[in-house]
Amino acid sequence: TLARPALTKRSRLRWIALRHLEKSSTALDPYLREPLIWEFEFIRANTEAIGFARATDDGITNADRRQWNIRDVARLLVVRADSERRAELKEVGAQLISKAGSLDIRESTVLGWAATLDAANLRTSEAADGGYLISFEQPKEVAAELAPLRAEYARNNALLGLQNKYWGRPQHKPHDWTPPTPDELAADLAAAKDLFEDPPEVAASDPLLAVAYVAAASVKAAAAGHAEAFGEQATFAITTVLGVLGSYADSGENDTDSLEFDNDLGTRGAAASAVPDLLLPELAGHLAAAGATLDDAAAAAATLGPLASTEACLQFARGCDDVWAHPCSGDPCIHVMAYQWVLDLARACEIGEFDNEAQYSPRLFIEGDAMARVPDIQPDKLDTARLSATIRAVGRAACSSACVAPLALEDLAELLTAQSSAMVLQETSGDVFYIDDRGAQTMSAARALLHISQGPEASVEPLLQYLTTLTPDSHLLSAFLRDLASVGAETQELAAAATDVWPAVMKHVLDQVEQHMNIYDNHETFNDFALSHLIPNVGGSTETLHHEFGHQTFDWVNAPDLVHLVPRWVPFAAGRHYCLLELIRLLRRLPLEQQLTPGLSWVADVCLSNPAKQLPAYAPMDEWLVEIKPEADARGAGADWLSLVDRLVYAGNKTLATFSR
Repeated sequence: TLARPALTKRSRLRWIALRHLEKSSTALDPYLREPLIWEFEFIRANTEAIGFARATDDGITNADRRQWNIRDVARLLVVRADSERRAELKEVGAQLISKAGSLDIRESTVLGWAATLDAANLRTSEAADGGYLISFEQPKEVAAELAPLRAEYARNNALLGLQNKYWGRPQHKPHDWTPPTPDELAADLAAAKDLFEDPPEVAASDPLLAVAYVAAASVKAAAAGHAEAFGEQATFAITTVLGVLGSYADSGENDTDSLEFDNDLGTRGAAASAVPDLLLPELAGHLAAAGATLDDAAAAAATLGPLASTEACLQFARGCDDVWAHPCSGDPCIHVMAYQWVLDLARACEIGEFDNEAQYSPRLFIEGDAMARVPDIQPDKLDTARLSATIRAVGRAACSSACVAPLALEDLAELLTAQSSAMVLQETSGDVFYIDDRGAQTMSAARALLHISQGPEASVEPLLQYLTTLTPDSHLLSAFLRDLASVGAETQELAAAATDVWPAVMKHVLDQVEQHMNIYDNHETFNDFALSHLIPNVGGSTETLHHEFGHQTFDWVNAPDLVHLVPRWVPFAAGRHYCLLELIRLLRRLPLEQQLTPGLSWVADVCLSNPAKQLPAYAPMDEWLVEIKPEADARGAGADWLSLVDRLVYAGNKTLATFSR
């Protein structure tokens, strides 16, 4: 409309006046009495809070004032005004109210705006730091009208608070974060129940999300011996966990995407993580009081394999860790029951022949003994992602004291063989690309293999055999090596395992690469990644969809253990940027003497030994060289340092030219 350009022009003029407010305290009065200016200004402030939607501040006087909204300006004018000027501003507020009568703006909104122009609403209080806090009190009629809405917003904030408290991963919490105590859990569970039964009218998310996470946390705490975590809501927590999976089972039958991803931000996964705990004898009384049985828990678990996403199944598999750590109990034993549940997760792993009429390959569901069928499935018909949760759970059971551990160790070997062979065949066939693009397969395998590399029946051979299978496909090998290093950072136990096995891993992969030089001689991205990941550096472990980092990660890399293998690795790494980066990171972990000798010669070989792929300049290397120069001079390695720099500069490095002869 014609009014919009006029208002836009007036808004620009208002901002010019604001940035030069000290020159005239009355210049803004014509704008402050216009209701539409107030409306548009709040829109502007919200829009410019988004960085890319904000125009540049270059050359603007008092650019910081662009962050103010019009209410901030009105308050400032009142605070600075004398009694005569305050009377004028009160009149401006009255004019604002009168002009709003013909517009479709809520009366309470306009009264609230005008209140900031009335000094009678000004309140001051002494601040803790010795200054003063200035605030404006809303008119009673405005506060009364907004009270119900504010109460709903408060309830919504409480819901979001519960969601963020339990939904967020521990590694994203503040450094001083501690898990909720049993008493906190009881209070939060009661609050979650109230919000679920009477949800806020303005709820920003599904209340069931927060409820599922709080209920699951309470169930797991009670199963660990803290029954007080239930408070008076044990029945609610247990029925919520079972009910969530039951409700998703009903909808999942018609959801063709349910096996691929969740559309609920993890509601089903949260509930699934607590189902295994219902097996534990510590919850038997609470389960009975809730009117539920182990058959109900089994029915809930049965919905996961054929209907739930890989991540929801993985949540269930992680929950089984509590069962494996518990002594045998019941008849049948809780270990046997849980083990059957995790095998059932793999029942949807077989793909049928292509249906020309329907134009898709149907999914087949394994009947009977799943472990008898999986090894016989043709590799090109195996959906390896659907084995991930079973591998995750079986791998942990295999290294536990559970009665099913020997069987789990046998089954794990079958699962890993089937999974790895199928992944390599499918990806090298050209029909599938990035078969493990979400990381579930290689990460679950890496965790299981690290677990069984420790303990009474410890062996690194399954890990080396897995590497042998993957080596012909550099994409899978690079993903697995990356995940193997990352998994080692999850727990102290896994960190110790990763430290122990890595020299053997590095040596074995180099042996395999030598046998596949027709692949790894090529300078291609995944070849480079695979070779670079042989040098592990986990300080900034990549977060994936399926990692299990806790509140802290564990830096397990022991660089001196790998020094004797680096000379053998260097010829393969020559001319590869990613390898150079990992070499520099490894050198920074070593004592200065080793950084200089043999570190300088390793860097020289990686950068310059391949005439067709020289790396004369690379920022991480340049920074490292500049940093170690004083030590090189002081320790008698200055000539070697200068020789390398001269060669790099001659090859084209401009950053180090000032240091060169």
